[in-house]
Amino acid sequence: MSVGLKALKGENSGNINGHASIAITQADKEFGFYLNFLYGIGKSARLTFSAGVFKFNTGNPEKFGQKTTRLFPCQIGYKQNIRKFFIGSRIGACADNI
Repeated sequence: MSVGLKALKGENSGNINGHASIAITQADKEFGFYLNFLYGIGKSARLTFSAGVFKFNTGNPEKFGQKTTRLFPCQIGYKQNIRKFFIGSRIGACADNI
């Protein structure tokens, strides 16, 4: 199941996305939540910021046991609009199991 929400005002926008899944045949569960914001710089450029949290189970419960993994990614970036096509880059970091 996924849910999304988007807001737009002028050259600025914000997205909130979330998802959850539960496998029927395994004991694996997954949850994720992500925020994405774009701040307009003039008519053709955007600064971007993205952050999220993801949680999922890994491992084989019968042999090695199950481990819960949590990821916390964070990225900043820049997007340039060139003739209705965005070119951009991002840089970021990710922490796990905080």
